[in-house]
Amino acid sequence: MSGAVAVMSAVPQMSLRRSLERFEFKPANMSYKSAAEKEFDTRAAASMQRNLIVCRHVQSWMEPSISLDPGDILRLFDCIERLVHLMEYSFSAILFPMLIYAERYIKKTRPLKRPELFPMLVVAACLALKMWEDYGPDLDLTVKVCGISKRFISDLERTILETFEYRLLISTEDVEKFKTDPLPTMGSA
Repeated sequence: MSGAVAVMSAVPQMSLRRSLERFEFKPANMSYKSAAEKEFDTRAAASMQRNLIVCRHVQSWMEPSISLDPGDILRLFDCIERLVHLMEYSFSAILFPMLIYAERYIKKTRPLKRPELFPMLVVAACLALKMWEDYGPDLDLTVKVCGISKRFISDLERTILETFEYRLLISTEDVEKFKTDPLPTMGSA
């Protein structure tokens, strides 16, 4: 009886082995990810690329002695992103205009000190919303969420606009150049 059991248990193993021998491995034809997973991977890669661009530029705006942690930079942007979403606008639509406005100002003035970064980003976001959205920012909400006074926002906004001569228009080429250019040189017009 033990011989019969051994023969019966060998049958499934032999047929499995024969099946594996006939199997042709074609990596190009095999897909382990669903379309949704591939889309997620694509978005994650784009988000990582965007974060790298953001951190690289923001760090270049700072005084040479200041080194910011990329996590701190991204937390500032998360705060502004939440604020923009509270206003029911798309953050991705204003991200690059906001960065370009801030960089235009900083190029014509001087590098930033650490406490100046967040107000600069908030005001640049307000400018981008005014230029690129129908109704502009909700300043009452901005004051409440960010703890920056309306007067300060208005004064910094006016200073920024005067500094880069009210050049708010941004072309597709400006955005592409911003994404691909090496780090900007501060203090040059």
